[in-house]
Amino acid sequence: MPGELFHLPVSFQWREGGIYGEMKRKESLTGDVYSLDSSGEKQHLPTKNGKPTTRLKRPAMSPDLRVRWCSAYVKIDVFRRVLNNHPNCQGTSQQPAKILVISGERREESANHARYPVAEIHACNSRNRIVHAWRPAIDSNERQIWDAFEKRKILPHPAYLLGWNRTSCLGCIFSTPDLWAMMREFAPGRFSRMVGVEKELHHTVDPKMDLTAKANQGSLKRLPTDARTSRWAQLALHRNFNVDDLRVERWELPTGAFRGFADGPS
Repeated sequence: MPGELFHLPVSFQWREGGIYGEMKRKESLTGDVYSLDSSGEKQHLPTKNGKPTTRLKRPAMSPDLRVRWCSAYVKIDVFRRVLNNHPNCQGTSQQPAKILVISGERREESANHARYPVAEIHACNSRNRIVHAWRPAIDSNERQIWDAFEKRKILPHPAYLLGWNRTSCLGCIFSTPDLWAMMREFAPGRFSRMVGVEKELHHTVDPKMDLTAKANQGSLKRLPTDARTSRWAQLALHRNFNVDDLRVERWELPTGAFRGFADGPS
């Protein structure tokens, strides 16, 4: 696990069915939430409340989380559900649990991020739980981030090595034509699946065109063509990393560095 490099325990949280399950939801509640901690203990948090509804739509290309539901339903709300219910996060009114939530937003990434405070009370704060949110990199620029990677000789996420300028979901709704073309080139199976979902739902990621047309407008110039590409692609699509994957002797600035943030949420 990558956490071993920094001697940190790693846990995972997810919603049953993920984005595809939520996207295809029809007259049902949203999926249950699960968590898995570093000891192998698994927690199941069933969705019991609410009214069965129908989604059958892709997330919208909007900063509004009500319609860009991918961030809210399969990321933010999942974490909050676990934080609110995990036994390790519970205290009492006399002796509340103290929790610090650390995230990596930076002001230069978007207009919304520029307005975030360095620290604030987290939404999961309660009488039995004192929760603060802290953004230690909020005022850092991209050069400082890459310098930190180089200083520690840590491999950047393979997506950056493949030419991506931001690491989100593969096939993020904000992907540019270049990124869709690059995804089609090195992960054709996943690209085809997304094209199939568009046809099934009769609803496209981009309201102006389908994914095939958008990828056709893109270029592969950013995608490395040397022998390293196959290794980066394999690592980028793999579910597990080990410590040896993350250490590098000769650090190089990734292809995706300093390409701007225009294709991200505003």
